[in-house]
Amino acid sequence: MHNTLEHLQNNCPICSIKTTLNANDEAKLNKEAQRIAISIYKNKWNGKIDQKLTKLVAEKLLHFYTQGLADIGTALPEPIAQSLQDNIYHFAGAKNYQQLKTLSQAVYNPQTGTKIPFAQFKEVAKKIDEKYNKIWLKTEQNHAYASTQMAAKWNSFDEAFHLKYKTAGDGRVRPSHAALNNITKPKNDSFWNKYYPPNDYGCRCNVIETNDEKTTDTAHIPENTVPKMFQVNTAKENIVFPLSHPYFKGVPKEVEKSAKLLRTKEQAKTNDRAEKQRIYNLPINEQYKLIKKYNNGGEVKQHLTKNVTANDHETVLQAAHYHASKGEKVLVLPEIHSAEKTAREKLLPNAKLGKNPDLLVGDKYNEVEEAKDISKTTIKNRIKSGVGQANQITIVVPKNYKGEYDKYVKKREDDLNVAIHIIKKE
Repeated sequence: MHNTLEHLQNNCPICSIKTTLNANDEAKLNKEAQRIAISIYKNKWNGKIDQKLTKLVAEKLLHFYTQGLADIGTALPEPIAQSLQDNIYHFAGAKNYQQLKTLSQAVYNPQTGTKIPFAQFKEVAKKIDEKYNKIWLKTEQNHAYASTQMAAKWNSFDEAFHLKYKTAGDGRVRPSHAALNNITKPKNDSFWNKYYPPNDYGCRCNVIETNDEKTTDTAHIPENTVPKMFQVNTAKENIVFPLSHPYFKGVPKEVEKSAKLLRTKEQAKTNDRAEKQRIYNLPINEQYKLIKKYNNGGEVKQHLTKNVTANDHETVLQAAHYHASKGEKVLVLPEIHSAEKTAREKLLPNAKLGKNPDLLVGDKYNEVEEAKDISKTTIKNRIKSGVGQANQITIVVPKNYKGEYDKYVKKREDDLNVAIHIIKKE
Protein backbone atom coordinates (compact mmCIF):
# COMPACT_ATOMS: atom_id res chain seq x y z
CA MET A 1 0.00 0.00 0.00
CA HIS A 2 2.49 2.58 1.16
CA ASN A 3 5.74 1.34 -0.38
CA THR A 4 7.58 4.63 0.08
CA LEU A 5 6.31 5.11 3.61
CA GLU A 6 7.50 1.89 5.20
CA HIS A 7 11.02 3.24 5.83
CA LEU A 8 9.98 6.70 7.03
CA GLN A 9 10.17 6.80 10.82
CA ASN A 10 10.78 9.70 13.20
CA ASN A 11 14.53 9.50 12.55
CA CYS A 12 14.36 9.35 8.78
CA PRO A 13 17.65 10.73 7.37
CA ILE A 14 15.75 12.41 4.55
CA CYS A 15 12.92 14.20 6.35
CA SER A 16 13.69 17.58 7.84
CA ILE A 17 10.31 18.23 9.46
CA LYS A 18 9.96 16.34 12.71
CA THR A 19 6.26 15.98 13.38
CA THR A 20 5.04 14.45 16.60
CA LEU A 21 1.69 13.48 18.00
CA ASN A 22 1.22 14.69 21.54
CA ALA A 23 0.00 12.25 24.19
CA ASN A 24 -3.55 13.58 23.99
CA ASP A 25 -3.67 13.16 20.19
CA GLU A 26 -2.32 9.62 20.42
CA ALA A 27 -4.82 8.73 23.15
CA LYS A 28 -7.74 9.98 21.05
CA LEU A 29 -6.59 8.12 17.95
CA ASN A 30 -5.90 4.92 19.91
CA LYS A 31 -9.30 5.07 21.59
CA GLU A 32 -11.15 5.33 18.28
CA ALA A 33 -8.96 2.67 16.65
CA GLN A 34 -9.69 0.24 19.50
CA ARG A 35 -13.41 0.94 19.27
CA ILE A 36 -13.39 0.30 15.52
CA ALA A 37 -11.33 -2.90 15.86
CA ILE A 38 -13.79 -4.38 18.38
CA SER A 39 -16.74 -3.41 16.18
CA ILE A 40 -15.20 -4.96 13.05
CA TYR A 41 -14.37 -8.17 14.90
CA LYS A 42 -17.90 -8.51 16.26
CA ASN A 43 -19.76 -7.31 13.19
CA LYS A 44 -18.93 -7.58 9.52
CA TRP A 45 -17.63 -4.27 8.14
CA ASN A 46 -20.26 -2.46 6.05
CA GLY A 47 -17.74 -0.78 3.73
CA LYS A 48 -18.36 2.69 5.15
CA ILE A 49 -15.81 5.04 6.69
CA ASP A 50 -15.80 5.82 10.40
CA GLN A 51 -16.75 9.47 10.84
CA LYS A 52 -15.00 10.01 14.18
CA LEU A 53 -11.61 8.63 13.19
CA THR A 54 -11.76 10.25 9.75
CA LYS A 55 -12.45 13.61 11.38
CA LEU A 56 -9.58 13.19 13.87
CA VAL A 57 -7.09 12.32 11.12
CA ALA A 58 -8.31 15.20 8.93
CA GLU A 59 -7.86 17.59 11.86
CA LYS A 60 -4.25 16.44 12.37
CA LEU A 61 -3.49 17.01 8.68
CA LEU A 62 -5.29 20.35 8.64
CA HIS A 63 -3.18 21.48 11.59
CA PHE A 64 -0.04 21.13 9.46
CA TYR A 65 -1.79 22.74 6.49
CA THR A 66 -2.45 25.75 8.71
CA GLN A 67 1.02 25.67 10.25
CA GLY A 68 2.62 25.56 6.82
CA LEU A 69 0.90 28.78 5.81
CA ALA A 70 1.61 30.45 9.15
CA ASP A 71 5.33 29.66 9.00
CA ILE A 72 5.76 31.50 5.71
CA GLY A 73 3.36 34.27 6.70
CA THR A 74 0.96 33.93 3.81
CA ALA A 75 -2.60 32.97 2.95
CA LEU A 76 -4.29 31.34 -0.02
CA PRO A 77 -7.21 32.71 -2.05
CA GLU A 78 -10.41 31.30 -0.52
CA PRO A 79 -11.40 29.03 -3.46
CA ILE A 80 -7.92 27.45 -3.48
CA ALA A 81 -7.87 27.07 0.30
CA GLN A 82 -11.26 25.34 0.18
CA SER A 83 -10.06 22.99 -2.56
CA LEU A 84 -6.95 21.99 -0.60
CA GLN A 85 -8.97 21.39 2.55
CA ASP A 86 -11.53 19.34 0.60
CA ASN A 87 -8.66 17.19 -0.70
CA ILE A 88 -7.39 16.65 2.84
CA TYR A 89 -10.80 15.37 3.95
CA HIS A 90 -11.05 13.17 0.83
CA PHE A 91 -7.59 11.78 1.64
CA ALA A 92 -8.53 11.17 5.29
CA GLY A 93 -11.68 9.35 4.18
CA ALA A 94 -9.76 7.16 1.73
CA LYS A 95 -7.12 6.45 4.38
CA ASN A 96 -9.84 5.41 6.81
CA TYR A 97 -11.44 3.17 4.20
CA GLN A 98 -8.15 1.37 3.57
CA GLN A 99 -7.47 0.98 7.29
CA LEU A 100 -10.90 -0.52 7.94
CA LYS A 101 -10.58 -2.76 4.89
CA THR A 102 -7.21 -4.01 6.17
CA LEU A 103 -8.73 -4.61 9.62
CA SER A 104 -11.70 -6.52 8.22
CA GLN A 105 -9.39 -8.78 6.20
CA ALA A 106 -7.30 -9.46 9.31
CA VAL A 107 -10.29 -10.94 11.16
CA TYR A 108 -10.02 -14.20 9.22
CA ASN A 109 -7.22 -16.69 8.69
CA PRO A 110 -6.26 -16.35 5.00
CA GLN A 111 -5.57 -20.10 4.69
CA THR A 112 -8.64 -21.50 6.45
CA GLY A 113 -11.08 -18.61 6.16
CA THR A 114 -11.99 -19.02 9.82
CA LYS A 115 -12.14 -16.24 12.40
CA ILE A 116 -8.93 -15.90 14.38
CA PRO A 117 -9.08 -15.60 18.21
CA PHE A 118 -9.80 -12.08 19.43
CA ALA A 119 -6.55 -11.90 21.43
CA GLN A 120 -4.62 -12.59 18.24
CA PHE A 121 -6.70 -10.10 16.23
CA LYS A 122 -6.19 -7.45 18.90
CA GLU A 123 -2.41 -7.64 18.42
CA VAL A 124 -2.75 -7.46 14.63
CA ALA A 125 -5.15 -4.49 14.93
CA LYS A 126 -2.66 -2.72 17.20
CA LYS A 127 0.06 -3.02 14.54
CA ILE A 128 -2.31 -1.79 11.82
CA ASP A 129 -3.24 1.21 13.97
CA GLU A 130 0.45 1.92 14.67
CA LYS A 131 1.15 1.93 10.95
CA TYR A 132 -1.81 4.01 9.77
CA ASN A 133 -2.24 6.44 12.65
CA LYS A 134 1.29 6.95 13.87
CA ILE A 135 4.06 6.10 11.39
CA TRP A 136 2.24 6.96 8.19
CA LEU A 137 0.24 9.81 9.69
CA LYS A 138 3.40 11.61 10.79
CA THR A 139 4.80 11.33 7.27
CA GLU A 140 1.51 12.56 5.83
CA GLN A 141 1.57 15.53 8.18
CA ASN A 142 5.04 16.41 6.87
CA HIS A 143 3.70 16.21 3.34
CA ALA A 144 0.66 18.37 4.13
CA TYR A 145 2.98 21.01 5.58
CA ALA A 146 5.34 21.04 2.56
CA SER A 147 2.62 20.70 -0.07
CA THR A 148 0.63 23.59 1.37
CA GLN A 149 3.66 25.87 1.45
CA MET A 150 4.49 25.04 -2.16
CA ALA A 151 0.87 25.72 -3.17
CA ALA A 152 1.07 29.15 -1.54
CA LYS A 153 4.33 29.89 -3.35
CA TRP A 154 2.97 28.75 -6.71
CA ASN A 155 0.03 31.10 -6.39
CA SER A 156 2.33 33.99 -5.49
CA PHE A 157 4.76 33.58 -8.41
CA ASP A 158 4.75 36.31 -11.04
CA GLU A 159 4.39 35.09 -14.63
CA ALA A 160 7.03 37.65 -15.65
CA PHE A 161 9.79 35.73 -13.81
CA HIS A 162 11.31 32.37 -14.55
CA LEU A 163 11.27 29.72 -11.84
CA LYS A 164 14.34 27.88 -10.59
CA TYR A 165 14.41 24.49 -8.83
CA LYS A 166 16.46 24.50 -5.62
CA THR A 167 17.33 21.63 -3.29
CA ALA A 168 18.13 22.05 0.41
CA GLY A 169 21.80 21.89 -0.62
CA ASP A 170 23.01 19.56 2.14
CA GLY A 171 24.20 16.00 2.45
CA ARG A 172 20.69 14.64 2.92
CA VAL A 173 19.45 15.64 -0.54
CA ARG A 174 18.46 12.61 -2.62
CA PRO A 175 20.54 12.16 -5.79
CA SER A 176 17.35 12.13 -7.86
CA HIS A 177 16.46 15.58 -6.50
CA ALA A 178 20.01 16.89 -6.74
CA ALA A 179 19.82 16.16 -10.47
CA LEU A 180 17.04 18.77 -10.74
CA ASN A 181 18.90 21.50 -8.86
CA ASN A 182 19.04 24.90 -10.62
CA ILE A 183 16.86 23.82 -13.54
CA THR A 184 15.19 27.04 -14.73
CA LYS A 185 11.94 27.22 -16.68
CA PRO A 186 9.03 29.65 -17.20
CA LYS A 187 6.07 29.12 -14.88
CA ASN A 188 3.92 27.92 -17.76
CA ASP A 189 6.48 25.32 -18.90
CA SER A 190 5.33 21.68 -18.78
CA PHE A 191 8.42 20.84 -16.68
CA TRP A 192 6.62 22.08 -13.58
CA ASN A 193 3.66 19.77 -14.23
CA LYS A 194 5.94 16.85 -13.41
CA TYR A 195 8.71 18.20 -11.17
CA TYR A 196 7.18 20.89 -8.96
CA PRO A 197 7.90 19.96 -5.30
CA PRO A 198 7.23 18.15 -3.10
CA ASN A 199 8.60 15.31 -5.21
CA ASP A 200 8.48 12.54 -2.63
CA TYR A 201 7.73 12.03 1.04
CA GLY A 202 10.03 14.24 3.10
CA CYS A 203 11.04 16.31 0.07
CA ARG A 204 12.58 19.62 1.17
CA CYS A 205 13.08 21.05 -2.32
CA ASN A 206 11.98 24.55 -3.17
CA VAL A 207 11.28 26.73 -6.21
CA ILE A 208 12.24 30.40 -6.41
CA GLU A 209 11.63 33.24 -8.83
CA THR A 210 14.71 34.32 -10.77
CA ASN A 211 15.74 37.12 -13.12
CA ASP A 212 17.81 34.67 -15.15
CA GLU A 213 16.69 34.91 -18.74
CA LYS A 214 18.46 31.70 -19.72
CA THR A 215 16.38 28.56 -19.28
CA THR A 216 17.55 24.96 -19.01
CA ASP A 217 17.66 23.00 -22.24
CA THR A 218 15.06 20.23 -22.16
CA ALA A 219 17.72 17.77 -23.30
CA HIS A 220 19.56 18.31 -20.01
CA ILE A 221 16.59 17.41 -17.84
CA PRO A 222 16.95 13.88 -16.36
CA GLU A 223 14.11 11.40 -16.75
CA ASN A 224 12.35 9.29 -14.12
CA THR A 225 13.87 11.08 -11.13
CA VAL A 226 10.54 11.39 -9.30
CA PRO A 227 8.26 8.52 -8.16
CA LYS A 228 5.27 8.25 -10.48
CA MET A 229 2.80 9.13 -7.72
CA PHE A 230 4.51 12.50 -7.27
CA GLN A 231 4.77 13.37 -10.95
CA VAL A 232 2.04 15.96 -10.62
CA ASN A 233 1.93 19.65 -9.75
CA THR A 234 -0.37 19.45 -6.72
CA ALA A 235 -0.20 23.24 -6.36
CA LYS A 236 -1.50 23.70 -9.89
CA GLU A 237 -4.19 21.07 -9.36
CA ASN A 238 -5.24 22.72 -6.05
CA ILE A 239 -4.73 19.55 -4.03
CA VAL A 240 -2.44 18.51 -1.18
CA PHE A 241 -2.22 14.77 -1.80
CA PRO A 242 -1.88 13.28 -5.31
CA LEU A 243 -5.01 11.52 -6.53
CA SER A 244 -2.81 8.61 -7.63
CA HIS A 245 -1.99 7.93 -3.98
CA PRO A 246 -2.55 4.24 -3.09
CA TYR A 247 -5.19 5.20 -0.53
CA PHE A 248 -7.50 6.26 -3.37
CA LYS A 249 -7.13 2.98 -5.26
CA GLY A 250 -10.36 0.98 -5.34
CA VAL A 251 -12.20 3.34 -3.02
CA PRO A 252 -15.95 3.59 -3.78
CA LYS A 253 -17.39 6.97 -4.79
CA GLU A 254 -19.53 6.81 -1.68
CA VAL A 255 -16.41 7.31 0.45
CA GLU A 256 -15.63 10.60 -1.26
CA LYS A 257 -19.25 11.70 -0.78
CA SER A 258 -19.13 10.81 2.92
CA ALA A 259 -15.84 12.68 3.35
CA LYS A 260 -17.29 15.73 1.59
CA LEU A 261 -20.38 15.64 3.79
CA LEU A 262 -18.19 15.41 6.89
CA ARG A 263 -16.10 18.31 5.62
CA THR A 264 -19.27 20.38 4.99
CA LYS A 265 -20.50 19.71 8.53
CA GLU A 266 -17.18 20.64 10.09
CA GLN A 267 -16.92 23.76 7.94
CA ALA A 268 -20.37 24.82 9.11
CA LYS A 269 -19.25 24.37 12.72
CA THR A 270 -16.10 26.39 12.04
CA ASN A 271 -18.12 29.17 10.42
CA ASP A 272 -20.55 29.12 13.34
CA ARG A 273 -17.70 29.42 15.84
CA ALA A 274 -16.18 32.27 13.85
CA GLU A 275 -19.52 34.12 13.71
CA LYS A 276 -20.03 33.63 17.44
CA GLN A 277 -16.57 34.99 18.13
CA ARG A 278 -17.30 38.02 15.95
CA ILE A 279 -20.45 38.71 17.96
CA TYR A 280 -18.72 38.14 21.31
CA ASN A 281 -16.20 40.85 20.35
CA LEU A 282 -18.95 43.44 19.87
CA PRO A 283 -19.90 45.83 22.70
CA ILE A 284 -22.39 44.03 24.96
CA ASN A 285 -25.33 46.30 24.08
CA GLU A 286 -24.83 45.45 20.38
CA GLN A 287 -24.98 41.71 21.08
CA TYR A 288 -28.67 41.78 22.05
CA LYS A 289 -31.72 42.29 19.87
CA LEU A 290 -34.84 43.93 21.34
CA ILE A 291 -37.78 41.51 21.22
CA LYS A 292 -40.42 43.58 23.06
CA LYS A 293 -40.68 46.70 25.19
CA TYR A 294 -43.49 47.02 27.76
CA ASN A 295 -45.23 50.22 28.82
CA ASN A 296 -44.14 49.71 32.44
CA GLY A 297 -40.46 49.82 31.44
CA GLY A 298 -39.99 46.09 31.19
CA GLU A 299 -38.31 44.69 28.11
CA VAL A 300 -37.01 41.46 26.57
CA LYS A 301 -33.74 41.38 24.67
CA GLN A 302 -32.28 38.23 23.12
CA HIS A 303 -28.63 37.45 22.42
CA LEU A 304 -27.73 37.23 18.74
CA THR A 305 -26.22 33.74 19.14
CA LYS A 306 -29.25 32.27 20.92
CA ASN A 307 -30.42 29.03 19.33
CA VAL A 308 -34.04 29.85 18.50
CA THR A 309 -34.67 26.31 17.20
CA ALA A 310 -33.92 24.68 20.56
CA ASN A 311 -36.76 22.60 21.98
CA ASP A 312 -37.10 24.75 25.09
CA HIS A 313 -36.75 28.14 23.40
CA GLU A 314 -40.45 29.00 23.39
CA THR A 315 -40.69 28.10 27.08
CA VAL A 316 -37.68 30.27 27.91
CA LEU A 317 -39.17 33.13 25.89
CA GLN A 318 -42.49 32.82 27.71
CA ALA A 319 -40.68 33.12 31.04
CA ALA A 320 -38.77 36.15 29.77
CA HIS A 321 -42.00 37.91 28.78
CA TYR A 322 -43.56 37.04 32.12
CA HIS A 323 -40.78 38.82 34.03
CA ALA A 324 -40.71 41.75 31.57
CA SER A 325 -44.47 42.22 32.01
CA LYS A 326 -43.73 42.80 35.70
CA GLY A 327 -41.45 45.69 34.77
CA GLU A 328 -38.15 43.79 34.69
CA LYS A 329 -35.44 44.22 32.08
CA VAL A 330 -34.74 40.70 30.84
CA LEU A 331 -31.89 39.32 28.76
CA VAL A 332 -32.25 35.93 27.03
CA LEU A 333 -28.69 34.73 27.48
CA PRO A 334 -26.33 32.88 25.13
CA GLU A 335 -24.95 29.41 25.82
CA ILE A 336 -21.19 29.71 26.20
CA HIS A 337 -18.87 26.76 26.65
CA SER A 338 -16.79 26.75 29.83
CA ALA A 339 -13.60 26.81 27.71
CA GLU A 340 -14.57 30.20 26.25
CA LYS A 341 -13.42 32.04 29.36
CA THR A 342 -13.16 35.52 27.85
CA ALA A 343 -16.72 35.41 26.49
CA ARG A 344 -18.07 34.03 29.77
CA GLU A 345 -16.35 36.73 31.81
CA LYS A 346 -17.83 39.36 29.51
CA LEU A 347 -21.37 38.02 29.13
CA LEU A 348 -21.92 35.73 32.12
CA PRO A 349 -19.93 37.36 34.94
CA ASN A 350 -20.33 35.58 38.29
CA ALA A 351 -22.45 32.81 36.76
CA LYS A 352 -21.99 29.40 38.37
CA LEU A 353 -18.88 27.65 37.04
CA GLY A 354 -19.62 25.91 33.75
CA LYS A 355 -23.35 26.73 33.93
CA ASN A 356 -25.51 28.53 31.39
CA PRO A 357 -28.55 30.17 33.01
CA ASP A 358 -31.38 30.98 30.60
CA LEU A 359 -32.14 34.56 31.65
CA LEU A 360 -30.78 37.61 33.38
CA VAL A 361 -33.74 39.21 35.15
CA GLY A 362 -32.62 42.60 36.38
CA ASP A 363 -29.28 41.67 37.90
CA LYS A 364 -30.22 38.08 38.85
CA TYR A 365 -29.59 34.93 36.84
CA ASN A 366 -32.74 32.90 36.29
CA GLU A 367 -33.09 29.30 35.12
CA VAL A 368 -36.26 28.26 33.29
CA GLU A 369 -37.58 24.75 33.96
CA GLU A 370 -40.66 23.12 32.46
CA ALA A 371 -42.78 20.68 34.46
CA LYS A 372 -44.34 18.22 32.02
CA ASP A 373 -46.87 17.00 34.60
CA ILE A 374 -48.30 18.09 37.93
CA SER A 375 -46.73 16.10 40.76
CA LYS A 376 -44.63 16.82 43.79
CA THR A 377 -41.79 14.70 42.41
CA THR A 378 -41.74 16.66 39.15
CA ILE A 379 -41.76 20.02 40.94
CA LYS A 380 -39.04 18.80 43.29
CA ASN A 381 -36.84 17.67 40.39
CA ARG A 382 -37.36 20.93 38.46
CA ILE A 383 -36.30 22.92 41.54
CA LYS A 384 -33.25 20.71 42.02
CA SER A 385 -32.25 21.12 38.37
CA GLY A 386 -32.82 24.88 38.40
CA VAL A 387 -30.82 25.50 41.57
CA GLY A 388 -27.85 23.85 39.88
CA GLN A 389 -27.89 26.61 37.25
CA ALA A 390 -28.96 29.82 39.01
CA ASN A 391 -30.26 31.42 42.20
CA GLN A 392 -33.65 32.22 40.66
CA ILE A 393 -35.93 29.65 39.05
CA THR A 394 -38.99 30.00 36.86
CA ILE A 395 -41.02 26.79 36.58
CA VAL A 396 -43.48 26.60 33.70
CA VAL A 397 -46.28 24.22 34.70
CA PRO A 398 -49.24 22.75 32.75
CA LYS A 399 -52.31 24.96 32.25
CA ASN A 400 -54.43 22.91 34.66
CA TYR A 401 -52.16 23.57 37.64
CA LYS A 402 -54.30 24.88 40.53
CA GLY A 403 -51.64 25.79 43.08
CA GLU A 404 -51.48 22.33 44.65
CA TYR A 405 -47.80 22.68 45.51
CA ASP A 406 -47.50 26.41 46.18
CA LYS A 407 -46.85 25.82 49.89
CA TYR A 408 -44.18 23.23 49.09
CA VAL A 409 -42.56 25.64 46.65
CA LYS A 410 -42.57 28.43 49.26
CA LYS A 411 -40.90 26.13 51.78
CA ARG A 412 -38.21 25.19 49.26
CA GLU A 413 -37.65 28.92 48.58
CA ASP A 414 -36.96 29.49 52.27
CA ASP A 415 -34.84 26.35 52.66
CA LEU A 416 -32.69 27.06 49.61
CA ASN A 417 -32.74 30.86 49.83
CA VAL A 418 -33.78 31.16 46.18
CA ALA A 419 -36.66 32.86 44.39
CA ILE A 420 -38.99 30.41 42.64
CA HIS A 421 -41.65 31.63 40.21
CA ILE A 422 -44.48 29.42 39.01
CA ILE A 423 -46.19 30.31 35.70
CA LYS A 424 -48.67 28.39 33.57
CA LYS A 425 -47.80 27.12 30.11
CA GLU A 426 -49.39 29.19 27.37
